[in-house]
Amino acid sequence: MQGTRQVIDVQINPEFLEELDLLQDSILLAVNDALKQIEKEQEETMGQFSGGLGGFGF
Repeated sequence: MQGTRQVIDVQINPEFLEELDLLQDSILLAVNDALKQIEKEQEETMGQFSGGLGGFGF
């Protein structure tokens, strides 16, 4: 997943096809983790720019 919140690749291990519930849970966890990482990076980046704007109500 990219910072633009686009999934760019999905690779499925054939072993997981026998355990559909595990596969679905793994995909869900991976996508949500990637979104959290993107959000964290964006907050850190924006924090660098808003750090010196004290008097503007930010």
